[in-house]
Amino acid sequence: MLIDKLGRYRAERNRREGFNANALSTAEADRLMSELLSHTMEELLELRLCVNRKAWKPMPSLRTPEGAEYRAHALEELADVLLMLNAFTDVAGITMQEVQDAVLAKMQKNLSRPDHLGNK
Repeated sequence: MLIDKLGRYRAERNRREGFNANALSTAEADRLMSELLSHTMEELLELRLCVNRKAWKPMPSLRTPEGAEYRAHALEELADVLLMLNAFTDVAGITMQEVQDAVLAKMQKNLSRPDHLGNK
């Protein structure tokens, strides 16, 4: 569902902007992918700022009503990360079906691993 919507969104953005990732040279595509990943990392850092991480400077948790402002910001940053990665897949020539297949395969693989507590 979301994967399909991301694919349609990217196609519509490309149509509106007249962008064709297939027309890029390998060097142009590599540069653009690198830039998109840098932007994605910036969005992840902004997301990190929404989480209480300093014992000496407490802030409300995203999980509490007092943290509603941080939660809204976190959701915006999560959306930005997904959209940046969506653009990356377009430039890399990776289809939404490939992304979905990879995520589903990884989920199955992770289920067979011990969890972070060492439990199966």
